[in-house]
Order: sequence, then structure tokens, then C-alpha cells
Amino acid sequence: MSFKEQIALVTGGASGMGKATCLTLAKRGCNIALVDLNFEEANRVSKQIKKLGRQTLVFKTDVANSKDVKKVVSEIENRYKKIDILVNNAGHGHSAFLEEITDDEWNRMIGVHLGGAFNFCRFVVPLMKREKGGKIINIASTFGMCGESQWTHYSAAKAGILGFTKALAKELAPSKINVNAIAPGSIKTPLQDGVPAETLERLKEAIPWKRFGSPEEVASLIAFLCSGEAEYITGQVISINGGSHIVGI
Repeated sequence: MSFKEQIALVTGGASGMGKATCLTLAKRGCNIALVDLNFEEANRVSKQIKKLGRQTLVFKTDVANSKDVKKVVSEIENRYKKIDILVNNAGHGHSAFLEEITDDEWNRMIGVHLGGAFNFCRFVVPLMKREKGGKIINIASTFGMCGESQWTHYSAAKAGILGFTKALAKELAPSKINVNAIAPGSIKTPLQDGVPAETLERLKEAIPWKRFGSPEEVASLIAFLCSGEAEYITGQVISINGGSHIVGI
């Protein structure tokens, strides 16, 4: 599975699943454009990518800001003339009861997750159409499929990603652009660092596979969906969750 000389744009690429995706795609031959608000960590990942022999660009950008997103895409186009792969992974986590969620928090949650995916797709798609193909992966969540108490704003944003993905896949299929969503369950990322050990153990025991997923497992699935082997897969939501969420027909 080689992506030699392809250009991959990954948002939220400084840590967790985003970082694993950057490194996995780089190992397979991609040059990486990395977007993250944590510029210091993003540069650390950039150094790792360069050690793999690949080129990289780093942008400190708020994905919810359409003007900044447009500038990022323009800079990548000026450098590489194309974008082959777009992974909308940037996220924002916050737990609260419905009546405690402020207008700002609601707008931020929707803006980062759903707005970020919309912004990057809007400016990247014309480049992909020009090249007569491309791969778009939107990172959703099992919360977007099933909902979760005290995560109504997050669940709503991720559910929006699912509808956005399916509609966009239909729209872009004639242009040979694949659009899919990945809905991870409990994945071991830095977001778990502040969670009490007993809570993590309880969550793990509720997973049929009896462990958390790894960022690298999610990244491997992303790599497959971006490969030529997955050409006939589009408009799908693939959940990687160890059996914790099994949805029947």
C-alpha cells in the first residue's frame, strides 16, 4: 500500500489519532501538511516525518475560521499544486449537562468538528476535482452514532459529520472522490490522561475486546480507505470500537 509522492492534509495532527495518521501515511510515502493549534507539538511530529524522508508543512490554524483555512489550502496548493488526501481529525472535547452548556461552548463544539470539516472540504474539493480524484476521511465518533449523556453538543457535532459525509459522498462520486467517515470508540489518546484510573478500568471492561483501541489502529484504517484498494468504498461510516457499539439492521 504505497502513497508515493501523494500530498496528505491532516487536521489535529499533533497528537493522538492525528499524529498516528501523519506518521502512518508518511511511512507509506505521503508528504504531510499538518494543521494543529498546538504548534510546538506539531513541529515535533514534523521532525519525525522528516526523519522518515518525507516533506512536511506545519500550520497553526483554527479549523473553525474559514478565512484561515482558505489561506492554509492556498499555501499547500502553491507548494505542491495538489492535495490527494484530506483527513478531518481536529477535535474539541468537553463534557457537561445540557443546561450547563453555554452558547460559546455549543458554537465552539459545532464550529470545530462540523465547521472544520466543512471549511477544509469546501476549499480542498476544487483541487481534487481538478486532479480527477481524491480521498476524504472525516473523523466522527460512536457518540455521533448512539449519543452519550453529558455529551449532547459533542454527539450532535459528530452526528452532523455522519450526515455531511454521506451527502458529500453522493455529490462527489461523479468526480471520483471518495468520502468516508470513521467513528472510533474508546481510543487510548492523551485525552484519557486526566481520567481517573478506576473510570478507565470500568470503561475498558465494558468493551467486548477488553482493551482500548490504539491511535495506530485507527491510522491503519484511514490508510486503507485512502488506498486504491478501497476505491469502491464511499459514503460509509466505519466504526472501530472493539465491539462496544454493534448496530443491527
